[in-house]
Amino acid sequence: MLVAEIEGKVAGMLFAEIYDFEDSPIATGYHQIEINELSVLPEYARLSIGSKLMQGAEKWAKDQGITNLSVLVYAFNEEAQSFYSSNGYKPYSIKMEKNIEMEKE
Repeated sequence: MLVAEIEGKVAGMLFAEIYDFEDSPIATGYHQIEINELSVLPEYARLSIGSKLMQGAEKWAKDQGITNLSVLVYAFNEEAQSFYSSNGYKPYSIKMEKNIEMEKE
């Protein structure tokens, strides 16, 4: 977890995990860091805190010898998509879902 502080107050945080696929017959030796949470308090928005936290995650990845980072962004969250794009992230896959109604008995 990375924490950004301004004048001793928490302004934002980033939580990331390393995923390795050592047991996978397809992706043996593949490692990736997934950004699970990135939050910046509203009063600190637009101060590049999110970008600095992302840079910290990238440094951590390099320190671990990992060259791939990913983040899951909801399709409706255009602001987050724009933020990650501006930080060099590109769409990789699309998750699709369908809600079905249960039949009444």
